[in-house]
Amino acid sequence: MMMAHETVARCDASRFIFLRPLSGVRRPDHVASVRRPILKNVDGKDELLNKVCSSRAQRLISKSNANIVAASSSESEYDEGSKQALVLGYRILAITFMAGGCAELFVPQKMAEISASLSLLSTNAYLLRMLGAANILSAVYLNAVSEAARKNLLGSQTYRRLAWWMVLSFAAGSFVVLKSSVALSTTSIVLRALPVYMLVSLYWKAYEEIPVLAIIPDTIAAVKSILLPKNLAAGFFSLWTVYKAMVGVGLLVLPAKMWELAFGGGTDAYGLLMARMTGLAYCTVAVGAYTLKDAADRGRLGASTFKSITMGLFIVALSSLVLITGVHPDVYLPHLKIGKAVGEAIAAAVLLYLYSTQKK
Repeated sequence: MMMAHETVARCDASRFIFLRPLSGVRRPDHVASVRRPILKNVDGKDELLNKVCSSRAQRLISKSNANIVAASSSESEYDEGSKQALVLGYRILAITFMAGGCAELFVPQKMAEISASLSLLSTNAYLLRMLGAANILSAVYLNAVSEAARKNLLGSQTYRRLAWWMVLSFAAGSFVVLKSSVALSTTSIVLRALPVYMLVSLYWKAYEEIPVLAIIPDTIAAVKSILLPKNLAAGFFSLWTVYKAMVGVGLLVLPAKMWELAFGGGTDAYGLLMARMTGLAYCTVAVGAYTLKDAADRGRLGASTFKSITMGLFIVALSSLVLITGVHPDVYLPHLKIGKAVGEAIAAAVLLYLYSTQKK
């Protein structure tokens, strides 16, 4: 049977002090003399003492739990408000990008010329439609981030990457637009600045940081990951990431003279601006391809987020293939057109296969 003083020591819940001595350590005599008479008053009935101790402990625990529940309730209300703001903000941007992308991709060229207030060269019209396809892909990213906010999954590196890329790409795009020689109206500048402000605000609300200093380390880590794919699907996305990133960076930094050589002289100031923006669109595709490479490494291509990104990349590849071989067959020089058409056809086929075969 349990020693009396051990019972008191174990159940002294009012102070939450556990006085039971370690094995082989003798309790001081004055402690024993204080505790033993109490037990004599209850005639050695340990059950009664346990009930008393348990009752006092339960009252203290209940009071503590009530305080915790009250604090967590107010915190959850704040979190719920922030979550709803993030969900709504990213969803509005996703709808806006989707509408703009569909308009640029499917609008007849005559209407595009009226909207741009100039006669679009064949090259410019092709680039405008490619920007539309890229905007649809951006809408897919934004919708994925919105869903992640709704499900409290924004801590995932996947959604952080997508949200941060949207901030970077739109900020860089605004810089390219402002540095171009194309005259811009005040309305165009405001319409360009508003999404940048929204994207930065939403990212700050979600993560409370703007990780500019992490760009170089994250890029180095991504390059290392790309060089070590873990399966065939990851290897495909690694190659696709490298191709799109290299072309995208090239379009951003190539001098205008090289553009004229690539397109046979078919560019003007407006076309050069859209070419730079198309470079950002290629980089947007590269970010999606790298995201899928990371998912393939982890065997997660069947998850809903990654399937939606796969379908977005398929739309971009198919659009590029149709535009370059059908709608605007005279855009590229012949050797460039054939190579690009083959690459986009392979990519579209692989993406469609992965989309249809990958299960959760």
